[in-house]
Amino acid sequence: MKFDVRLLVLALSLSSFSFGQSLSRELGVGRLRDLEDVAARLEGTIDSSRQSMLDRDYVDVRVTQCQITVSDAPGYIGSSKFLYVEQALSLSLDAPYRQRVIKLSPDSLNRRGVVSSIYEINLSPEQVLHFCSKKADERVMKWSELKDVHCSVYMQKKHDLWVGETQSAKCPNDYGDAKFVSSKVRLSRTGMYSWDRGWDAEGNQVWGAVKGGYNFEKMDPASTDVELNAVATRYTGKMNTFKQSAKAPDAFQPIQYNNCLIDVPMISQRPGKTILIDQSAETPTLKFTRTKFLRVERNDKNELTATYLALRDSSQFRGMCDRPVEMRTARSEDVLSHECRISFTRDGRDFVGKTPAEGCASNFRGAVKLTVEARLTRSSIQVLERWYDKDGGQVAGSTQGPYIYELED
Repeated sequence: MKFDVRLLVLALSLSSFSFGQSLSRELGVGRLRDLEDVAARLEGTIDSSRQSMLDRDYVDVRVTQCQITVSDAPGYIGSSKFLYVEQALSLSLDAPYRQRVIKLSPDSLNRRGVVSSIYEINLSPEQVLHFCSKKADERVMKWSELKDVHCSVYMQKKHDLWVGETQSAKCPNDYGDAKFVSSKVRLSRTGMYSWDRGWDAEGNQVWGAVKGGYNFEKMDPASTDVELNAVATRYTGKMNTFKQSAKAPDAFQPIQYNNCLIDVPMISQRPGKTILIDQSAETPTLKFTRTKFLRVERNDKNELTATYLALRDSSQFRGMCDRPVEMRTARSEDVLSHECRISFTRDGRDFVGKTPAEGCASNFRGAVKLTVEARLTRSSIQVLERWYDKDGGQVAGSTQGPYIYELED
């Protein structure tokens, strides 16, 4: 039988063509799955509430993202996916500081890469406010309403994470003194790590977090008590009255707080946060340590309350806030009794609280009751504690106004 080399060449050509088509389809399916995976991880609501309670250098930010349809998009957009992004302080959801659209598309230079490109929205902020609350078929924008700002994050799959960053000096930015912005992203199935920083022309950082990025975790907006988280956050951190005491040493003593979030399972049937309050002073005229728990939750009247809890052995918790986060734990049995409850109301971004009209029972220095007035701000705790005897005379506490504990730098 005569062997025809032309048939072999034809067979090999057909085989190569078939293999190429198969590989192309495989790559196409893989890229589509990658886009869907990244989009699914981004969609939903995340916030940095836990990070803000653990480290006061970070604020509680909420990010909401949802897929949208872009009508009349040009053909070269292909299988790209679009998401609307709304970012705001969790206490100011009606005033977001960032509203934009991101386009997810395959990275043409990498087999398994995804590029996230930023687009400004040529609509008023009010027109797209809470855009993700609309039904899916109503979340539509026109291509002409979007402006490419030529800034992209290039992401690669690493194990079960998508990790990416912007290219050096490739993202122009004019916020403050910045000339360009950089961004690093790590995307998991339960949240996102994001570190955005602005740089001037000389390469100096002019805005953004310094120590590291924000850790956002998936959350349920319907079950998240933003005000409760804010009160708990404002109680945490290292604070002192040193500045106030230096200005008025006869009226105010130098006292300090070292407070932190602590995990105490089964401490209450109500959702809330528990704060370890570690207060101390050490001067020639004043030396003490006072360690308690503070439970922040809502009562039957839906009032936001903070309750001081006395401990059976407070000494074992002194200095605990200097330990690693995973070691800040206690048991509900460590609580001896409820001491005093303060009810808070919101005043802008501050929270103002006071004890009930009858005050709290106390025998300190012959007193029968204690009253507390407090204001919690982003940078301070202002507290006025006063003790009264049975005749209504003040026997202890400040007579010159509240002590002002300011966050340490």
